[in-house]
Amino acid sequence: MADTADDLPTSPYDSSADPLVARLLSEMEIRGKSMIVTVFGDAIVPHGGAIWLADLIRLMEPFGVGERVVRTAVYRLSQDAYFDTTKEGRRSFYALTPPARLMFEAAERRIYAGDAVPWDEQWLVLILTGALSRTERAAVVKQLGWQGFAQVGPNLLVNPVPVPRAVGQTLESLGVADKVLEWRAGGAPGMRQEALHQMVRDAWPLEELQTKYRNFLSLFGPTALGLDTSEPQKTVGGSGAAAERAFVLRSLLVHAWRRIVLNSPSLPLEIHPDPGLAAEATELYQTLYLNLADAADAHVAAVMEQAEDAVPSKDHVPAQALQDRFGGLLATYRKTLKQNRVRKGSNDGWEYWQPG
Repeated sequence: MADTADDLPTSPYDSSADPLVARLLSEMEIRGKSMIVTVFGDAIVPHGGAIWLADLIRLMEPFGVGERVVRTAVYRLSQDAYFDTTKEGRRSFYALTPPARLMFEAAERRIYAGDAVPWDEQWLVLILTGALSRTERAAVVKQLGWQGFAQVGPNLLVNPVPVPRAVGQTLESLGVADKVLEWRAGGAPGMRQEALHQMVRDAWPLEELQTKYRNFLSLFGPTALGLDTSEPQKTVGGSGAAAERAFVLRSLLVHAWRRIVLNSPSLPLEIHPDPGLAAEATELYQTLYLNLADAADAHVAAVMEQAEDAVPSKDHVPAQALQDRFGGLLATYRKTLKQNRVRKGSNDGWEYWQPG
């Protein structure tokens, strides 16, 4: 069987007929290659990080990303060393390369971060030595920027809440670990908070970031109002349309969020000059994600299992990697919902969300 659209099952869900999704697709100006990266990281990585091209084409269909665009995008991503390609007859199988997996893991730590932990008032300071070529220096600044580092001087990167293992892996994967010095540093006694806040404003484009948070709240606030977040989105009833809609909404949510957090500082609340807007946007993001997670994952599993249709199994359990996101908050969310149903004397549909 070849990787063609004719071989794919017909989708039970029409995103163009869904006013909410149609509005999001229009306002977000989706680009195929970038959306594929989002779907790969959010939906495919938890299932092993590899997929048949035909299944990827099927997943991208409701975003208005057609077969030709998918083929062109995965070819370019393969040329950029994101994917390894395996051929089986006329079919193609795409898997993340080891360097790409490291990049996805680093991004995932920020996109699905759990609750903030108290800051230890220490900074990780990286000194970029003269041994770096211009190309190497640009790659270090770009990839560590995705991890929340700011460039505060020509040869200086800083981050108050880094993940040292991710930093080390990134430097190793770029082949520059012996060209960058790492230091841990803290503020001197009596350091003025005003000066610290000014340094933060100088290092990171906070006004631009605040605008992005406002846009996110404006874009997805109506989404939150249109969903009953006291109950997870369901797929019971014999149709896969609800599950596919949840997948589309979750993917668009993550796409918008990663555009913010991968281009913003990792700032603890203790030194954020204006943390309120970030906290509000984060709460909305997590609430919507948790609400959509199970149904969306069921759709992904159904497509990747090459089912005859898109109807997920009633007893589907999300991939463990998905459940570990937000510090395991999904499992806590599901448990709370079950307790609420017990108190209400109702267990409608729960067997889908919590088998057994």
